[in-house]
Amino acid sequence: MKRPVGEHTMTALFPEIEASLGSDEAEIMKAIYQGFGDLESIHLITGIPVPCIERKLGALMAMGLVTGSRDDYKLGKAAVAPAPPSREQRRHQGKASVADKREKRVLVVDDEPDIRLIIRIVLEKQGYVVLEASNGQKALDILDSQGLDAVSCIITDYLMPHMNGLQLCDELRKHQDIQLTIFLMTAYLDKARLESTRCFDEKFMKPLDFGELVTRLAMHVA
Repeated sequence: MKRPVGEHTMTALFPEIEASLGSDEAEIMKAIYQGFGDLESIHLITGIPVPCIERKLGALMAMGLVTGSRDDYKLGKAAVAPAPPSREQRRHQGKASVADKREKRVLVVDDEPDIRLIIRIVLEKQGYVVLEASNGQKALDILDSQGLDAVSCIITDYLMPHMNGLQLCDELRKHQDIQLTIFLMTAYLDKARLESTRCFDEKFMKPLDFGELVTRLAMHVA
């Protein structure tokens, strides 16, 4: 059943995210955005077979673009443009831009290519230059080749092969002479391990709230 558009808490899709999706995924998200939240309605609107819709929705939910169940799907926070910054945030950003004219460079570390893609799209829209690595060791390799001050912020996942996010944090914090902001992303984090370290500056739970990510990043990085 179609919900009145006014009941949506989501107001603006990221057009870049829509452009990065396949045609079926884009049509499914458009149907959900228009208020058709159950499988049967999505099928009627798009003409896509229900089993295919279910598979596509599984991938969209894994990326945080869609939430809910077969009876009521909604757009996730990752699909929605962040709210404009407040006057206080704009004042802070203005002061930072005057004090520091360095290019805004961020290293995104995650073993899931789709997650890296979505973050890169969102951050590039905000004027950041984005580098990517699939695990902590590859992130260190990038910093070794380009210099430890090559980026202003690292946004890293926690659970990754070869070197996880906390191990990467520990390695980076050994270099006390570098000024580097570290954001840790996680869907699950061992509480005891978290309490034993504060090597990161901010923690974000998955699926990400991209509005919050952009806001917090702007407060740390000029």
